[in-house]
Amino acid sequence: MIDSPFETEDALEINESRATFLKSFMPNLIRDTEMTTALDVGCGSLGFFSRLLREIGLDVTALDGRPGNVAEARKLNPTIEFKLGDIEDPQIVFLGKFDLVFCFGLLYHLENPFRAIRNLHALTEKCLLIEAQTAPSESVTSVLFEESRASNQSLNYVAFMPTESSLVKMLYKGGFTRVYRSCRLPEHPDYRGSLTRKRARTVLMASKLDIHEITKKWGVTKFSLVSEPNLPTLSPRNWDTAIGKIIRSVKEPSVTARYLFNRSVKFVPSSYALKACSYMACPRPLRLWPGWKLGGVDSKIRASTIIRLILWRIYSLKSPDETFVQRWYNGIRITAYPNVATCRSLFVTGYYEPNEFCFLETNIRPGMVFIDIGAHMGLYSIFASKLVDKGGIVIAVEPSERDFLRLKANVQLNKCENIRLRQIAISNGSCERELLIAADEHSGLNTLGAFAYSGVQRQGIQQVKTVTLDAVVEREALNTVDVIKIDVEGHE
Repeated sequence: MIDSPFETEDALEINESRATFLKSFMPNLIRDTEMTTALDVGCGSLGFFSRLLREIGLDVTALDGRPGNVAEARKLNPTIEFKLGDIEDPQIVFLGKFDLVFCFGLLYHLENPFRAIRNLHALTEKCLLIEAQTAPSESVTSVLFEESRASNQSLNYVAFMPTESSLVKMLYKGGFTRVYRSCRLPEHPDYRGSLTRKRARTVLMASKLDIHEITKKWGVTKFSLVSEPNLPTLSPRNWDTAIGKIIRSVKEPSVTARYLFNRSVKFVPSSYALKACSYMACPRPLRLWPGWKLGGVDSKIRASTIIRLILWRIYSLKSPDETFVQRWYNGIRITAYPNVATCRSLFVTGYYEPNEFCFLETNIRPGMVFIDIGAHMGLYSIFASKLVDKGGIVIAVEPSERDFLRLKANVQLNKCENIRLRQIAISNGSCERELLIAADEHSGLNTLGAFAYSGVQRQGIQQVKTVTLDAVVEREALNTVDVIKIDVEGHE
């Protein structure tokens, strides 16, 4: 007779399908990201996945909220360390950090899944692997369910179950920089939709690393990057009745037009938007532009500008994971990212800080040394690289890992061999400090202090090394420095 709900025929069947799925990519993940430790959250009385993770080669710690489950798991797996703890308890973060945090079959049983995700983020050193049942809706919502009273259900038998979109949103808001969805799921009916039943479960990987290129080598099991869903804006419109919506649409035609546009965009193939943007990307002649502002347009409305603005909106909505290359001054090519304001300005207006670039074009000569402090994506560094030519030197300094990778890609794209890339922060001393990483739209606003503008969302925090400018000049063996550009969000 089966006493444990973890040993029913259904439970064993789904666990075996999960195990087969995990074995198809987990050894590759562990090898390619150099993982050594794992935390199995919600291990149950069998410690099924704890045992699997240890067999794959990880040093495993396991956690469960029920004393009975922990005691039974210790008996069955004496070589694995099992701990009693509630993942919703803020004190759980003092367990430490683990390369892999594993959370299968737990999250949808919790009263406070968002609190749990914040704790999971604090415990994760590299990747969080989540399998969960999701509420049956495509919107960014959660549904409150009452559960049966069994040892494989929530501690209080109340579950606040998120939809998949809501789960993705919480992972991003919880601090993870990237969320991936498995392109291949376990071979079990719960992971398959049909004409009569919606897909009930999903597998997501939330990461502090960029593993997109790594997963391409994993054979049949790959993970695709999932963009962060948009939340509905808190507005009186949300409480309008049907009549109220009609009246408000007449009173606020611009808001209504934006809503209709966003709704209609979903019918445009993403490949069309990407190709159109690539075709329309071209610079205007460099000139002084009094009163220029980021994302601004000419005082005279141009049809081409409006078309570019519409195309960019479609592109950013339809292709949040895709990039394209846009042409810029002096034959320079820049990779466009859909959510970055700098890229939007370059594409829509053809300009970016034109007055500053006019100044550089007038004053920089071949053979000069240019230091770009706060290089971001490399616009100034690459522009200066063309002007100083082969006899000159450009030192591009960018501490943010995300933006340094984009800087490096743009430098390689333009084959700028006279640029020296340095992932450091310039300050008045040598130490380690915390760099606030802004969300993608405001990626140029990363700061060692506090964000200078309202509305800037934080994507994460990165530890960076600071050095003095004198130390950089000495280390690079520079005999002279001709031009320095500094844009470090108030740390000048």
